[in-house]
Amino acid sequence: MISTQRQFFELPDDETYLNAAYMTPTPMVVAEAGEKGIRQKMNPTSIGKEAFFSTPDEVRSLFSQLINNPEPNRIALFPSVSYGMANVVKNIKPGYGNEVLIVEDQFPSAVFPWHQPDSHHNVKTIPLPDLYKNRGERLTDSIIDAIRDQTAAVCIGTVLWTDGTRYHLKRIAEKCQQHGTLLILDGTQSIGALKFDLQEIKPDALICAGYKWLMGPYGMTVGYFGPAFDEGNPIEENWINRQNSKDFTRLTQYEEKYGPNAQRYNSGQYSNFIHIAMLRKSLELILEWKVDIIQGYCDYLTAELFDTITKSKSYWIEKDPNYRSSHIVGIHLLKTELKEKLERTFADKNIHVSMRSDCVRVSPHLYNTKKDMYQFMDVILGLDS
Repeated sequence: MISTQRQFFELPDDETYLNAAYMTPTPMVVAEAGEKGIRQKMNPTSIGKEAFFSTPDEVRSLFSQLINNPEPNRIALFPSVSYGMANVVKNIKPGYGNEVLIVEDQFPSAVFPWHQPDSHHNVKTIPLPDLYKNRGERLTDSIIDAIRDQTAAVCIGTVLWTDGTRYHLKRIAEKCQQHGTLLILDGTQSIGALKFDLQEIKPDALICAGYKWLMGPYGMTVGYFGPAFDEGNPIEENWINRQNSKDFTRLTQYEEKYGPNAQRYNSGQYSNFIHIAMLRKSLELILEWKVDIIQGYCDYLTAELFDTITKSKSYWIEKDPNYRSSHIVGIHLLKTELKEKLERTFADKNIHVSMRSDCVRVSPHLYNTKKDMYQFMDVILGLDS
C-alpha cells in the first residue's frame, strides 16, 4: 500500500485537513506548473499559436485515460459544472420526453439549469430514504423505479455529495438504456478518487469540476459529451470551438461549422495558459498515483472510523461497503444539539471537515495519516453519549 504523500503538499503541521470534498490543497508540482504559466504570460513572445491547443489536447487525453474514454474529442473544457449542465439542458430534444429525475439534496449546479422559465422539462425529485438499513441500495432502487418512457434524463452525481453515498450506476444506466433515457452525471465528488469506467457505465454526459478530486485549479471543468449531443448548439459562440480555428489566418472567414464531437461545447479562452497547465500536471499526478490506490489508502484511513460509528447511538453511517465511499464519509447526526458542539470543537482543535445537510462530511486524501483520523475520532467519540 502507498504511504502518505504529504511531502507533495504544503499543509501546516498544526492543521488537520480532512476536507478534500470542499477542495483539495494544490500539490506543489501543480502550483509550480501554474507559476510557469504566469511567467510565460509575462513574456507573450513565448506563446505561439500552438499553445492555444497543445496543452488542452493533453488534458483531454489525460482525463480520457482516467475515465477510460477512447475518444478525447468528446472532452470539452469550460469554467464550471453549471456551464456544462447548461449545454446539456439546452440540447435535450423534446423527443426524449419531458421528465427529468434528480435526487433530493443534489448539488445546486446540477439542479438549477433544469429550472428555466421556458423549459419543457418537468423536474421530479427522488427523496432520500430514512437513515435505516440498506439506505444506499434503497436510493438506487427508487431512481430505477422512477425511470419510464417519458423520462428524458436522469441527472445525478456519481456519489451523493453530502455524505458519499454511492449509487449502483451500472443498474441505473441499464434502466436508462431500456427506456431511451439520457444519463447525465456530475462526477465532481468522485472522479480522481474513485474508479469510473466510461465503457461500463456509458453515460451520455459526465461533467467534472477540476478543483476537488482532480486537484486542479478553481475555474477549470472537464466534460464528456456522448453521441446524443453531437449535433447540439452550444450556449456560447466563440472562435475556438469552430473548425479550422488553428489557422489564425482564416479567423475572419467566420467558419460556421463547429469542431468535432464535443469541441462545440468548449468555452472561449479555455486555453488559459495558467489554469490549463495546472490541470494537466494534476491529472498526470493522479494517473501516476492511480485511482485504485488513492481509494485504497482512504479505505485504510477510514476503516476504524466506520467500525466505531456503526456502534454509536448518536450518529448514523452507511454500513454497506457497496453503497458508501471511503474518500467521502458522511456521519449523520441523530441528535441535533451535537451540530453546534462539533463545529465549535473542530474549530478549537483546527480540524477541517464540512457540515453538509444533517451530517459531518469527512474527506481524507493521500496527504492525511492515521493520526489525523484519530484526532477527528477523539472529537466525535468525545461527544458520543
